[in-house]
Amino acid sequence: GKVTLAGGPFSRPFGIAYDAAGMTLWIADTVMNQVRVIHPDGTTVATILSAGGAPLVGPVDVAVDAAAGKAWVLVEQAKREDELAGAPIAAARFLHAFDLAGGYLASYAARNEGSVAGLLTRAGGLAVSGGKLYASDIFQGVVKVLDAGGAPVGTVGAFGQAAGQLTN
Repeated sequence: GKVTLAGGPFSRPFGIAYDAAGMTLWIADTVMNQVRVIHPDGTTVATILSAGGAPLVGPVDVAVDAAAGKAWVLVEQAKREDELAGAPIAAARFLHAFDLAGGYLASYAARNEGSVAGLLTRAGGLAVSGGKLYASDIFQGVVKVLDAGGAPVGTVGAFGQAAGQLTN
C-alpha cells in the first residue's frame, strides 16, 4: 500500500539503506540536500541537513554499518581545501559518518587532485561490508576501498571498457 510521509514527499531520492535494528530507512534526497531517516510507517526520525557544520550538498548514497553503529553518507562533490574560504573542513570531504540516531561523528575522503590513492573526484555509490567502505568514483572509473575509520586501503578496478575495467 501507500505510506504517507510525515516530512512530505521526496524530491529526488537517490540512495537508500535500511537499519534493521532501528527499523529505519536512510534516504538520500539529492535535490533537497538532505538525508531523511524514517520508519517504514512514514514517520520521520531525523532529517540530516549538515555534516560537521557544513551543509550537506548533493547526497547520492547512504550505507548502514549496523555492527559499527554507523550510517555513512556519500555526497557527489566536495570542495577543494583551498576553496573553503572559512567553511568547515567537512565541506571538503565526500564521506560523512553519523550514529544511527542521526548524530554527526566525522567526515572523510578528501577531493582527489591528481591520482592520490583513496581520494575521490566525483562520487557515485556507496556500500559497506566486512568493516570496509566501498565508494565508487564515477570520474575515475574505480571503486575506492576505505577502512571503518574512513582511511583509504585500496582501489578496485580501473577505468576503461575492457574486461575487468569500469566506466561510468
